[in-house]
Amino acid sequence: MSNETRVKVAILAAGYGTRLEQDLASPSNVTHRHLIGTPKPLLPVMGVPLITHWITHFASLTHPPAQVVVVVNDLHYHKYEAWQRSLPSPSPPVLLLNEGSRHNEGRRGAVACIKLVTDTDTDACWVVVGGDTLLHPSFSVGDMVSLMEQLQKRQQQMQHQQGEQCPVSIIVSTSVRDEDVSKGGIIEVDGQGKVVSFLEKPEPHATPSRLQSPCVYLLHHLHLHLLQEFLDAKAKLLTFLSSV
Repeated sequence: MSNETRVKVAILAAGYGTRLEQDLASPSNVTHRHLIGTPKPLLPVMGVPLITHWITHFASLTHPPAQVVVVVNDLHYHKYEAWQRSLPSPSPPVLLLNEGSRHNEGRRGAVACIKLVTDTDTDACWVVVGGDTLLHPSFSVGDMVSLMEQLQKRQQQMQHQQGEQCPVSIIVSTSVRDEDVSKGGIIEVDGQGKVVSFLEKPEPHATPSRLQSPCVYLLHHLHLHLLQEFLDAKAKLLTFLSSV
């Protein structure tokens, strides 16, 4: 990571994995029945919980994040406490943040959880990671931060605003096959690589884009206000729809 930008990490781990629970409880599943009730971020991958691979990655960076905040639900909070106590040393400081829900219908949702975490420090830039996401070992959060800094400097030079900030946020993307377009979030970008839309599990014919976005973002602190704008717009839309 860089020492030019103060970065913290938010790991989203407040989901309930309802579809996974159904699969694990299936009569045809014998091998993995012992994993019933285990949150997806705590599922074992190569002998350790999936989420631990992220903590190990952050610890390996030249400039580790100042803090890692894991937002969890109240139902599984005790399981994450046990995981926290088992973390290898050295690790960056890890804080558990309880979003309060105890069932899937009462969960806050991803954007609300991101805001809950980022509100703890609105002057930091935040790496946001889905707790059930694991990327190729060649991926580096440090490279992502360096890219953000390079793009900001380039924008400053282009706009001749050497003394002003030109905030840039980063969304990780990867190519996806036609048959997998409807399985995840798809981003559409313009000729400069700027994201112009984000589509949730669209049909392949609905977009020419074949760029899938796993839940790995780098949010500049000057963009954090957009989280509340999104939540306000969503609330207004739901109010409108309920009145129709």
